[in-house]
Amino acid sequence: MVGLTVFVYGTLRPGSWNHDRSLAPWLAAPCRPAALPGHALHHLEGLPYVCAEPGARVDGDVAELSGAAALAALDRLEDVDGGHYARVELPLDDGTPAWVWVAGARVAARLGSATRVAHGDWLLV
Repeated sequence: MVGLTVFVYGTLRPGSWNHDRSLAPWLAAPCRPAALPGHALHHLEGLPYVCAEPGARVDGDVAELSGAAALAALDRLEDVDGGHYARVELPLDDGTPAWVWVAGARVAARLGSATRVAHGDWLLV
């Protein structure tokens, strides 16, 4: 399913509160561990965000979605139109391209060393 691969790193990961209700209905296969290089994980007001940072790494899961409607549904969840997150295609650590919801401009401006999660794994926060 080319184009329907997503990388999830926060509340959409298996074991986190948004997985079963918002991601699981769209899955074509079980999630598998993956990592996003060149990005750092941040924690702001109870939510996870990633933004580019050379040398950093975010742990998460890769998911194959069952249909194109899944991307639109997840964009609504992540408030892409409102600028909370932006969906971009990025290479994972194994070179696989995946859609990733990164911090939108209005949120990214508020991220810094005080919000950075050094270990890069939301499930450990």
